[in-house]
Order: sequence, then C-alpha cells, then structure tokens
Amino acid sequence: MRHLGTCWGLIVAALLVSSAACPAEEAPLETVKEPVPLKVVPDAPDPNNLSLEDCRSLAILGNIGLKRSMIENRRSELTLWNDEGLYLPNLSLSFGHSHDSDSQDVSLSLSGTGPLGTSVSVSAGHGWDASSGDSDVTVSVTQPLLEGATRIERLDTLWKSRISAAIQRNLLEKEIENVLYTAHSKYIECIKQELTIKVNNRSLLRTMRLYEVTREKELLGAATVLDLAEVESTLASRKIALAESQRAHKAALDDLKKFLDIDVDTEVKLAPVDIDLEESETDDSSTRIAVDEKAFTVALRTARKDTGELLGEQVLFRGTQVDASELMSRAISNRLDLANAQLSQARAYLTCAADRIGLRPDLDLSLSYTKSGYGATSGESLPLDEESWSIGLSFSVPIGNRGDRASYEKALLDYQSARLTVRETEQKVRGEVRSMLRELDTACMNVLNYALQVRSAGLGLESTRAVYDLGDADFFRVLDAENTFLTAQRNYIRTYLDYELLLSELKLVAGEDSGRLGELVIRGRELSDQMKQASKPRAPEDSIKKLYLKTTPADQPFRPNPKITLNSAE
Repeated sequence: MRHLGTCWGLIVAALLVSSAACPAEEAPLETVKEPVPLKVVPDAPDPNNLSLEDCRSLAILGNIGLKRSMIENRRSELTLWNDEGLYLPNLSLSFGHSHDSDSQDVSLSLSGTGPLGTSVSVSAGHGWDASSGDSDVTVSVTQPLLEGATRIERLDTLWKSRISAAIQRNLLEKEIENVLYTAHSKYIECIKQELTIKVNNRSLLRTMRLYEVTREKELLGAATVLDLAEVESTLASRKIALAESQRAHKAALDDLKKFLDIDVDTEVKLAPVDIDLEESETDDSSTRIAVDEKAFTVALRTARKDTGELLGEQVLFRGTQVDASELMSRAISNRLDLANAQLSQARAYLTCAADRIGLRPDLDLSLSYTKSGYGATSGESLPLDEESWSIGLSFSVPIGNRGDRASYEKALLDYQSARLTVRETEQKVRGEVRSMLRELDTACMNVLNYALQVRSAGLGLESTRAVYDLGDADFFRVLDAENTFLTAQRNYIRTYLDYELLLSELKLVAGEDSGRLGELVIRGRELSDQMKQASKPRAPEDSIKKLYLKTTPADQPFRPNPKITLNSAE
C-alpha cells in the first residue's frame, strides 16, 4: 500500500508538471528593447491582400496537418470519456417465459466496482407459474484486503487514458505552434522574393541608364562598340535575374497557398512590406544610413548639409536583447515535448506498479445476504420472510508466476528508459536554447554589418558614376560598383527577414504559443468567407448577354460563335 501510494503521488506530480508546462496566462519574454516590426505599406482594403496575421489565421483554420491532429485529439478524448465510465454501475433487467411449464420470471440486477476495489451487487428476482411463486433479494459485497489485480487494472487503464489524453493535447498545442511558425516562414520567403524583385527592378533601371549613357558615348566616339556590347550583356543578365526572382516569387506564393489550404488558382497578394535603406539628398539636407553597434540599431538620419544639425531619425532595425537565464527557465517549464516525456515517464511507472501487483497473493473478504419468500401464489411469496447470509475469505498465492515476473521486469526496464528520455529531452531543450541565442546574436550583427555594406556600396556607386560621367573611369568600374551595391542590398534584405523569422523561432524554442488562438480562428473564418465571396463567378457583362441572345436560340445550348467579336464600344 505504501509503494502504491508513492506511485499515485508521482503520477499526480507528473500531471502537475504537465499543467505547468501549458500555463494559461504568462508574461512574454522580458526584453531590453523591443524589435522594430516590419513596416507594412498601407493599401486599399482587399480580402486577398494578406498580412502576416492573416496568414497565421488562415493556417490555424485550414492547415490539413493541424486538422488531423485535432481528429487524433478528439479520438483520445473519446477514449478517456469511455474509460472514465469504468466505475459506473451496470443495470440489467430480464423477463422470461417457459412454454412447457407455463412459468414466468423477472429479474433485476445492479452491480459496480468502486475505486477502492469494493464490488457491490444487488439482485432481485420473482418467478411464478400456475401453482406457486417465489421472490428473492440478494446483496453481495467483496472487498480485497490486499491490492487486488482487478482494482489495479481499472486504475491503470483510467490513469493511462488520462495521461494519453494529456499527451495528445500537448501534441495538438505543439502542432499549433509549428503551424504558426511555418506560416511565418513561408510568408517571410514570399516577402524576400517580393523585395528581391524590387531590388532587381532598380538594378535593371540603373543598368538601362548606364546603357543609354554608353550608347551616347559610343556615338560621340568616347566609347567603343565592345563597351556597348558589355553593357548590353550586363543588361541581359539583369533581366534574367528579374525573371528568376519573379518565378521564385510565384513558386513561394503557391507554396504558401497550399500550406494555408487555399486553391492555388486563387489570386492572392501579400500586403507590401518596406525595409529599404534608401539614402536621399536635397538642397539643404541629406539622409544617410547610421549604424549604432552599441544600441544594435540601424536608422536613417537626416541632417543639414551646412551645419550638420540632426533634423530627424527613423529607426529601421533594433536588435532584441533577451535574458538568457530567463529564456532557459521558460523553455524548461513550457516546452511541450519535455512535458510529454515526463508524462510518458509517469505512465511507465504506473505500468511498472501495476505489473508488480501480479507478484503478490490475493486476499478477498466476501459478504452475501439474501432474503427470499415462497408461496402457493405470487402474492403469498411476499413479504420475504426467509433470510440467509454468508461470509468468507479467499486467499490465493501464485507459484512460479514467470509470466507476471517477466512483465514486471520489462515494465521496470521501460520505466528506466523513460527516465533517460526525460533527461535526453531536457538536454535537447537546453541545447536548442543556447543555439538559438547564438544564432540571434549572429543574425543581429549580420544585419548591422550588411547595413554598413549598403552604405559603403552606395557611396562607392555614387562616386564611381560621377567619375564615369566625367570620363575618368571606364564602365567596368561602374558595373563592379553596381554589382557590389546590388549584393549588399540583397544580403541586407535576406538577413533582416531571417532575423524576423528567428524572433518567431525564439518563441517556438521557449514553448510559448500566440496566446490568441480564438482570435486567430475568428479572423481566419472571416478571411475565408471574404475570399470565397471574391472568387465567386460574376454576372455576365451586357455584351456577353447580347452575344448570347444574338447567336443562340432559347432551346439550344450556348456555343460561342468564333466569327463574332466583341469590342469595347458595344
């Protein structure tokens, strides 16, 4: 009894650990400075113009993998609901008739087993024929004095079902976290391609201007035909790069739509995002890139040309600083995979304790009390004036019992393996947290360094173009400067968006979900309804109606006449 009490105590403790792993409300990670969110360019409202939050909502609503997890979660809930009825009483009623003896009988029984292993059975019966009638009521009680195998099996089944249901709920929550993160990553990939198209467009325009300048110089004799051919080759490569980025953007958008369970043919656009580092200059002021490595910020600072007075500053990027010890403690407390490993350990210990009971002898106390009556008629059998009772002890000792002993030894090995899994999972969580902090610091420094490269490459491009316009440099230097500037811009965009994605992965590593699941589902349903309305076929235009009426009789199907054409004036 003492060992079994320890078993249930450990199970309850494990369940408390699992509940602590999924707190209802918890403050977000403490940061020294909050990151600068992505700058979304305002646009006209459009149900097919999706933001990041819209994509997350549609993912929660329509992702097929998440729907499967919900089905499995419901299956575990039904199993638990069924197993929780193990202690409900059983009620039976029967009626019989014998044609040979012209006799009838009616019986009613109610039986059940309590959590302490106490079995109670109450039965009542009445039978009669043409010459006699008899009635009886019997109450039987059986109480195991030692740990009964039947009781342990029932408790084992119930607690295992509860632990399995808790594990499945955690798996569903984990799937939700993964879906939110994956939606974010696919959204970021689409934004990367959109901004790459924007950069490639600008590069193409600069190369076209260089081509025009070189062609004018070639007409004036200041450049050779070979120079013009080299610029044309660079112009063609810029067009190829633009076409490739457009193809990659379409592929990324299709991948996002499939993940959100949106028909691939549906026209979907993402809300425009602006993270450009564009320096500008006026007659009185200039706007330049400023990088502060101590504050981990990138900004555009506007200052007067004559005095250098700072007129304004727009912060474009700010690195997030996280308390490493707090993040580690949050991850150990909140990670659902670690909570599931601890629940599996409790389930293994429960199996071990249940199998150990099979090695012990059984001692049961049985008590039975019966009142009955008999008479020439059914009425004379009542009241019940005869009674009997019995009491007894039942004792059984297993001899040898190799099967139960082998089961117990195997369960003990499984429990030891589950303990090792908990330790391994905890080490994995700690390693992922440390790796994530290193990646976050590296990504932050990369953003700052690439911002410096954009500024340096921009200044070099401006200087080279000025020298080229004066005729003191060849166009190869201009092309090299453009390639350096283009690469720096691409690298800055890539690292900036990778950093944004790492912030989302940081929450995944810490085991923190969005906390707004209901809001996401409601928003996802609204967006889904709007997109369905927008994709419905519209009413035919008047010109189509006129064509149909002119070319098709009322009793024939519509077949377009290729000889008849429509024009805008019709």
